[in-house]
Amino acid sequence: MKRIHLASLLAAAALSACGGGGDDTVADNGNTTQATDAAADKYVGTWATGCFESAYAASGAPDVPLKQITTFKFAKVSDTQLTVEIIPNIYPASGCTGTPAQLPHAGTRNTMTIDASVTVDGQAAEKVTLHTPAIDPGISAGVSIVLNGVVLPGDYFADADTEKALFAVVGNKLQTGADNLGADGYPTAFGSVDFTKQ
Repeated sequence: MKRIHLASLLAAAALSACGGGGDDTVADNGNTTQATDAAADKYVGTWATGCFESAYAASGAPDVPLKQITTFKFAKVSDTQLTVEIIPNIYPASGCTGTPAQLPHAGTRNTMTIDASVTVDGQAAEKVTLHTPAIDPGISAGVSIVLNGVVLPGDYFADADTEKALFAVVGNKLQTGADNLGADGYPTAFGSVDFTKQ
């Protein structure tokens, strides 16, 4: 089983977030014009999933999935590019309460590039490309690695990927694409799980 990448995790989700208001004005040859927000601006900040059944289990009960809340921290690099810190918070199988265990992650080395604006099911959305580098390409094992009692896939640290995704910001939610892909490799419809702006 491969490490869960941002696109893979978000593919099952429908997320929406607060966009900027575009309140700033600038003077242009004596005329006042409304400033527009960059495409990346609406993603900046922290987003979190609800409590869901993790792909990981405890080494003492490998057939019982743990619970998970994953946090995404977006920081703007340019008008169309952001870094994405993906923080997997792991909880006991009984639910998402108490202090979570955080799995190792690639920090801010994950990136998202906004490729194009589209309309999907009447909703303004964007096609994006997500790059998730290896956490540490020098660490790998056979079938699995056990870390702090959590069973991880053997390639958890060495796995890297580039994936195409679909995002739409709606209020304080971020909608993401489902698994159905078009000819260009991007999802063609939204998923069903909401991520919320924190």
